Amino acid sequence: MACRLFSSTTLSPAPSAAGPQRHKSLAARGFGRRAWENEIKALVVDDKWFGALDATILDEMDRVIQQLTRRVKDLAERYETPLRRMSVPDRRLDSSGVGGARPPPGPGRIVGDCRPRAKMRLGRPARFREAMSQHFELTFRNVLGTNNALWDLGGKIAMNPSYGDHDNWLLTYRDGLRGMYARILAVDRHFLMLHQYQSRIEWISCNPNEWLAECEYHAGVIFFGMDSSLECFVFAVNARGFAKDPNVFCSITDARALRQISPKNISGAHATDRANPRSGYNLYFPRTAKHWKSSESLLCRIFEYHDVTKHRSAVAQGGSLGELRVREEPKQPGSLLSSMDHTLESITLEYQVFIDELLLIALEEGAKAFGYEAVKHDLRS
Repeated sequence: MACRLFSSTTLSPAPSAAGPQRHKSLAARGFGRRAWENEIKALVVDDKWFGALDATILDEMDRVIQQLTRRVKDLAERYETPLRRMSVPDRRLDSSGVGGARPPPGPGRIVGDCRPRAKMRLGRPARFREAMSQHFELTFRNVLGTNNALWDLGGKIAMNPSYGDHDNWLLTYRDGLRGMYARILAVDRHFLMLHQYQSRIEWISCNPNEWLAECEYHAGVIFFGMDSSLECFVFAVNARGFAKDPNVFCSITDARALRQISPKNISGAHATDRANPRSGYNLYFPRTAKHWKSSESLLCRIFEYHDVTKHRSAVAQGGSLGELRVREEPKQPGSLLSSMDHTLESITLEYQVFIDELLLIALEEGAKAFGYEAVKHDLRS
């Protein structure tokens, strides 16, 4: 027989006559409803919520302190060794000259750099410089000093009460200048590295594919640097023009307008493009626009080769020390022949002359547009 282990009836405590008396005694001692609510509030708010809040605040403070510590450490490591170019006395844009001091610029004057013999040779070994011909090195005459003067010009304009730093245009302007200068450094360094490689390894003495791949690597960076430096230049000049007259330049406060900033703003794209060229360039910077348009064939080649190396294929076709042949009309289907008119070196050297002249014009014209004077110092004398 099965045993019935559990009863289906529900057990409940027997009523006690002492219950009401007990509640009355608790109430008399102060353990009423209000006393229980105060204890619950103290338990939940003081002990639980405040404790959790204190722990969260301490964790966040620790995280922020660690983040700031890492940032300070990164900055200390980054600027521990300054750029060698910035430490050369005769290349700085300041009041000192070679062989003696010159008076500092007066009010409303921006010092520009006019040193045709100065060269950007960042980190180049002396042995290689002696062995290589001038043809294998770029000679940026005005880039560093003029870039610094353009930087200083922006600060002077922002401090002018007539213009100020509305819409934070100065940061946009200087970011464009920094980007431009960094790309020019890339062109300069990889042009040198390309010919260092060619001086060590000849085309006929190694695997041709490996030789071409190494040369193509440097060529791709050079074309990128040239194209991107021009884009950054337009970005910077547009920000400066926006400070002068926001109505005739692309807005720097709208993401859609920022995407419209391009070299087409100066040269125009095609007849049906009603937005370009922007009228502000001919109105305030006509010399810059004229110089840009006079070198349109060079700029089109740079843009074309960069598009191909970025999106499609290699363009290097072979060559020897100091001459890297590139494809003729690289965007055309079946383009296999080397160009008879241009090499990587010829395009890069032409770009070097163009950018040197462009930055000087942009400095002089930009200073004049805001009521300043750009003073060029030739440090050869």
